[in-house]
Amino acid sequence: MDHPQHCLVLGGGGFIGTHLVKALLSHGNVVTVLSRSPVEQVRRRFADTAPSDQLKIVQGSFDDECLLESILPICSSCIHLAGTMVPAASIEDKIADIQVNLAGTVRLLEAARRHSLSKLVYISSGGTVYGQSDADCIPEDHPTDPISAYGITKLAAEKYLRLFHRLHGLPSITLRLANPFGPGQAEKEIQGAIAVFVERIIQGKPIEIWGDGNIVRDYLFIDDVVDAIIRTLNYSGMETIFNIGSGQGTSINEICARIAHHLAPFEIHHKPTRSFDVSRNVLDISRAEAHLGWRPRISLDEGISRYVAWRLAQRPYQAIHPKKAQELAVSVCGK
Repeated sequence: MDHPQHCLVLGGGGFIGTHLVKALLSHGNVVTVLSRSPVEQVRRRFADTAPSDQLKIVQGSFDDECLLESILPICSSCIHLAGTMVPAASIEDKIADIQVNLAGTVRLLEAARRHSLSKLVYISSGGTVYGQSDADCIPEDHPTDPISAYGITKLAAEKYLRLFHRLHGLPSITLRLANPFGPGQAEKEIQGAIAVFVERIIQGKPIEIWGDGNIVRDYLFIDDVVDAIIRTLNYSGMETIFNIGSGQGTSINEICARIAHHLAPFEIHHKPTRSFDVSRNVLDISRAEAHLGWRPRISLDEGISRYVAWRLAQRPYQAIHPKKAQELAVSVCGK
């Protein structure tokens, strides 16, 4: 980064947040992490990463006004990664989605305005805010018509950021992320196709796919996500919304085929199509390339290879597929 800052990372104990905080610390920044997880649990993720005076971890929710009031005065910038929902869950509990994620973001904006925060970076969802589109690659000025409650909430939060900029001059930038993946991603059953698929294969379970597997998504390795966020903190231009993706579309079926190069054979079970899944979503990243000087460096195949190697190192699957595990060990060591 150009100049060290004191950065507040909301959701800094999560997948993206952990990688981002490590990168911020490596650039000499002071970082305060706000996470719902216990402090010691989060601290273990940053063991041997930074001196104790460079990293502060606070347990709590980003929608806690009193907590924000105690933290923001010492921070120059804030990266908002926090959220309590994913697309599937937001459909089930729309009220909670609004109360926490949208109302909480507005409370954050009010506090940031009061304390004259120099920059707020909001991590939005490039995969949901646009809705259905026939475009090969979706630019930032494409119409937004989300078909999920999650996308509606993300888009509403974006609009509040722009409102606070117009009314109060609060500097903010929205990053519309594609589908991030990489080491450290939780293998939940509700989000993160690559992580979920790899985990099910390791456990000897079939992969479950919603629909026929032909939906197309844009996948981005975590290192490239972090690079984009850090470049945004240094950005001083006029643009306020950037798509952050690979610019390449890959179907779920193709993801399965690419994972198959690294792991033992597996079964695929198809489930009914979900109403909130768009058929295609690939982001046009030319604006980020032009204004942030950013472009992804890790290919999908390289990213999958790195993720699988990391996952097997965490919990090898020799007991399930001993022959394939031996082949993988040889290939990884031979790189």
